[in-house]
Amino acid sequence: MRIEENIDLSRHTTLKLGGKARYFAIASSLEELRESLSSAREKKLPAFVLGGGSNLLVSDSGFRGLVVKMSIIGATFEKKGSQAYVTAWAGENWDELVAKTVEWGAWGLENLSYIPGTVGASPVQNIGAYGTEVMNVV
Repeated sequence: MRIEENIDLSRHTTLKLGGKARYFAIASSLEELRESLSSAREKKLPAFVLGGGSNLLVSDSGFRGLVVKMSIIGATFEKKGSQAYVTAWAGENWDELVAKTVEWGAWGLENLSYIPGTVGASPVQNIGAYGTEVMNVV
């Protein structure tokens, strides 16, 4: 895993605003995520895990710690009786996951299509639209 310095965070948000991260890493595996957060802890740096960058404003003065871009992707689908279970990594694109559940025939998320962001942010933001909220299906 590579930790870069002074990376412009505006390139990583949907509003394209904000300053630089003192340190920046991309976590494409659980091991890289652990390694980057351990590095921040050892150096006593604040850490921030970044998803898709929607609903995020970054100060023009930037972030003086480590920003870790969550890029761990993948999802599994399983049916148990009449229930459908989806397990997805936090870096998975939310809208793409919704489309996959519809293709698979697992209903409940379809009203939440076209919402920007990643799976990891969905419970924090409590994504909701057209009478459906993620808290009712997660």
